[in-house]
Amino acid sequence: MAALVPSFISLLSQFSRIIIRHSSSKSYDVKKLIIPLPKTSHIVLSNEVVRDRKLFFIGDVHGCLDELKELLQKVNERFSTEEYLPIFVGDLVNKGPENVGSLQYVRNLEHFAVKGNHDAAALREVLMIEKHNDYDPPAWWQWVKGLNCDDIDYLKELPYTLSFPDFNAIVVHAGLLPKVDLENQSIKDMILMRNIVELDAENYQSAESLDQGKPWASLWPGPEHIYFGHDARRKFQSYEFATGLDTGCVYGNQLTGLLLDKDGTKEIIQVQAKSVYQKPTG
Repeated sequence: MAALVPSFISLLSQFSRIIIRHSSSKSYDVKKLIIPLPKTSHIVLSNEVVRDRKLFFIGDVHGCLDELKELLQKVNERFSTEEYLPIFVGDLVNKGPENVGSLQYVRNLEHFAVKGNHDAAALREVLMIEKHNDYDPPAWWQWVKGLNCDDIDYLKELPYTLSFPDFNAIVVHAGLLPKVDLENQSIKDMILMRNIVELDAENYQSAESLDQGKPWASLWPGPEHIYFGHDARRKFQSYEFATGLDTGCVYGNQLTGLLLDKDGTKEIIQVQAKSVYQKPTG
């Protein structure tokens, strides 16, 4: 299981500033809250853990529990649960209809997952409630009140990357800057970036906006193949060394998974969303 022992090391969140104001005239800068650093930010998984199973990378769930169950059922019709290992690319929660249920369902699977920006934001809201007795989350975050202690510990310990050397694969939620070691990647980039701007032949600058630069995945040089989410507007992305799996299930599109064998064989498996749970912005 991906849930690890909780860590109490902390770091300042690297998100942009958003202030939540209350009728009491108090204001809390939620984005400045110190959130826990996972015990291990970058986890390497050998065949001792994978045990010759296929990897099944799953795109952003965003609380779409029915679609997740249907997707796994499609795989289970062909393979036993001993033949594949679910790997989630982040954003398990928020925006969708069953956020707490999705998190608890995933927690009970044998799986691994990385932290997405919505997973981090959910954790930040929970910690705000713990820190300030009078803090009441905005309407779209009220669901975090249903999380239990194990759910919160799980969110704390989600790593930022997973590496599978036997598959030549790395999983991250948003993106990675080329020519930067994993240990030196920015947390903000790993959960928020979509594009990069080429400053020169050796240097790049990350961007969240699709209007700046180029898709980071199109410039990723390998040799590791990256599996990522976060970029629902572009839907399924396929580049030489990177594959994007966020196809916008929560927006009424598809939940996408990709089966990967050690020999490099890939298969896309999708299910259609049962509803438009949230209208896309932008």
